[in-house]
Amino acid sequence: MRKVDRNDDKLIDRNEIVAAVRMIDKHVARATLRWLQVFFLFFMSSNQL
Repeated sequence: MRKVDRNDDKLIDRNEIVAAVRMIDKHVARATLRWLQVFFLFFMSSNQL
């Protein structure tokens, strides 16, 4: 993941916090989608027996 402190001033301002939260939200959404896809494919393949 990218650094939160984007301008290297050793302080984290509001914009950097908002950017970090958005980045985490995107990561969680992608990971959840991947997990659901794997679970769905596993469920469908085991259901055909």
